[in-house]
This record gives sequence, structure tokens and C-alpha cells, in this order.
Amino acid sequence: MSLEQELQQFGHWMYEFDLGNGVKTLTYSESVKQVHAVRHSMIFSFLDGINFNYQAASVLDLACNEGYFTFEAMQRGAKYGLGIDARPQNIDKANFIKAKRSYSKCEFKVGDIYNYPYGEKKFDIVFLLGILYHVENPIGPMRLASNLTEKILFVETQLCKSVGNVPFGWGVPDRYLEGTDYCVLYQEEDSKENPLASLGGFSFVPNIAAVISMLRAAGFRSVLQLHPNALVREPQYDKIDRAILVGIK
Repeated sequence: MSLEQELQQFGHWMYEFDLGNGVKTLTYSESVKQVHAVRHSMIFSFLDGINFNYQAASVLDLACNEGYFTFEAMQRGAKYGLGIDARPQNIDKANFIKAKRSYSKCEFKVGDIYNYPYGEKKFDIVFLLGILYHVENPIGPMRLASNLTEKILFVETQLCKSVGNVPFGWGVPDRYLEGTDYCVLYQEEDSKENPLASLGGFSFVPNIAAVISMLRAAGFRSVLQLHPNALVREPQYDKIDRAILVGIK
């Protein structure tokens, strides 16, 4: 069976993997490739800029999808990588790429990130990319990631716009508190058929202030927002409709 024939069994992919000789995985859309290019540029430019020691690092990719960022860390010499995703088809794809690239120091598991048996191990880098806005309890994965992070957490998320203070009742008639950190509830009606949707059907899309507050509440001493460079751009990041934040222990 040719490589092209092997790829046909998987259909479309979230990430474009170059398998050599002009063979690449077919992505769901052209637009996702640019999102991933900007993610990649911001994350690894940051790590390179702090002279991060990849060779001594362990990496955890929560909701790893097809394992793209785990593979990128392995390519830079990471000593160990673990990717976890709830969708078996994503893990099948990750293991396919792992075999084709002959990586031996990473593994990919199907599972619920909340119930996976991590043991006492902590990781130097944890990725929480493209998942925060797809969960019904956004603070949950933040706290989980904090417990598993030795040094650095990368959070990438879609954002809602900040529209000033939002009043809310708090136990006394006709008296309101005001909040600057909030999430928008969004129900994805096609979640069962859409491989990019929330598994639970509901998404809570935070504003950037809420993401920062969650990172601080989860125990990160420093929080940074990354920005695209002049060469690799994508409109959502320029408009802060998406963002990557870094939590540092």
C-alpha cells in the first residue's frame, strides 16, 4: 500500500504533516493552517528566546488532537512527550505520524484528561491549546494543568470581546456587583458530527481578563501574552479574537 493510500483511511486532518516526497496530510480547511502557523511561531519563538533546554524537557499535550505540538517538541530534542485526547481517531492519526517519523520517546493515549493516571510526574512544558473554550468548566483544565506543570504552561484559546463591566446580582434585591472577567456560553448544535467541536456541546468562550484571572488563580506567578511577529500573521490574533498566554511557575 502506498503512503497516499494509507492516508486515505484517515480522511481530513487538523494539522498538515509533511511526510516527504510531496506527500502531505489534507487539512479540514486552509484557514486552520495559518492559525497553526502563528501558534507555532509564537510558542517556539518564545522558547528559543529564553534559551529553553529542550533536551532536558518533558512535554505534556492535553487534548493533543493529532499530536502536532508534541512532535514539534520531540523534533527539537525533548526527552519525553505524552499526548492525551478523548477522540480515538485523533490518537490513531498521532500514532500513524509517530510510526512514520520513527519517534520513540513519545506516546499518545485515548482518555479523559481529568481521569488519566498521571502519577506523581510533572512536566516541564504543558500545552493546553485550542481546548479551553471548548469545555463546560474552563477553570478545571487550568487547575489540572497547573498541578502537572513544572515550569511553563501554554494556553491558546478563542476569546470573546471585553465590553466593559458587566453587572450581576449577588443576593440582595436591586443591588448589583460588576465583573470585568467573563465567558460567553455557546452551544454547538453539530457537536456530534463536527470533529472540531466541543464534546459536550457547550462552550464557554472567555475574555482575555478571565483567562489571566484563571491562570493566576491556578497558581502561576507570571502570566504573559504572546503576540505574532511581523512575518507570520493571522487576523484573529491581530484582533485579539484568539490569543496565546503563558503561565510561568
